[in-house]
Amino acid sequence: FDIRMERSETSHRQIPADGSLYCKCQSVHINFYDKEDELQKKSSHFIDSEKARGILRLEVQCMNGKLHEMCKSQGLQWRRPFYFLNEDIAVDMVVSYLTQVATRGDYYTLDGAREIILESELTDRGKMELIEFLLEINAARSLNTIKISGKYSDYKFRSMVKQLYKLNINPVTIPGRWGTPYLPSLFYYLPDGN
Repeated sequence: FDIRMERSETSHRQIPADGSLYCKCQSVHINFYDKEDELQKKSSHFIDSEKARGILRLEVQCMNGKLHEMCKSQGLQWRRPFYFLNEDIAVDMVVSYLTQVATRGDYYTLDGAREIILESELTDRGKMELIEFLLEINAARSLNTIKISGKYSDYKFRSMVKQLYKLNINPVTIPGRWGTPYLPSLFYYLPDGN
């Protein structure tokens, strides 16, 4: 997937454009955003953006190639929109792509995650390595930046992420300035806790 990025004038880093995560490849476009923020940006007096507070929207837009593939695998007739309104197909599609753009584990502030790590049964060395790993992700503001930095071998990187998942910690931490110490994983809101 290609992610649409723009340069932040404040942090001087590349950040997802327009306050959303927009990824695309040849067969699918994914847009993940805060619905209230999107409505406020439209700034129309006809829209009550308060009703959208707390709604994160994940859109999975399938291009023709993906639609043909779905029709073939699901035995659907092409050009019959009714078939694409099937809840099972929609949930499978959203879950499939959510797992590609979001990581598992609950979200904590850096201090909250550090506390859980320090209380874990890991060795002292393992705890310090994991905390250092989180500090690097936090400083880079991106898990992917750390992955491609070359500081960690693929094996070590996967091992560190796996340890965080075992502790139910998402590698991406909540900025302290948000004033929110904890957010549950997005995966808790999926059917059967996928």
